[in-house]
Amino acid sequence: VFTMNEKYELHPLTLAQSEFAAKNHDLVFQYLRSRNLPEDEFYGEVILGYLSAVQRYEEESWLRQYRFRSVAFAAMESAASSYRKNRAHQREREVSFEEAALWAA
Repeated sequence: VFTMNEKYELHPLTLAQSEFAAKNHDLVFQYLRSRNLPEDEFYGEVILGYLSAVQRYEEESWLRQYRFRSVAFAAMESAASSYRKNRAHQREREVSFEEAALWAA
């Protein structure tokens, strides 16, 4: 199964990458709808995955054996998953802090 879990550091897009990103931007909304993710919460997270897919698709020739849609969805899935994990971890810390405060009272 194809995944995009490894970290990738974004850098400024080239003109060609910017044009490619704009041309395929609807994939971001297709991804959000397909996963029933609220746009207002997840767009900012998955767009980073999408842009990394744009860059990597051009820069790493081995990725072009796959359809761009597959690469983009894998990168957005990785970004959304990381966001969910970070959000869950943050909630756990908040609950632990609240419980500690209750015991101290």
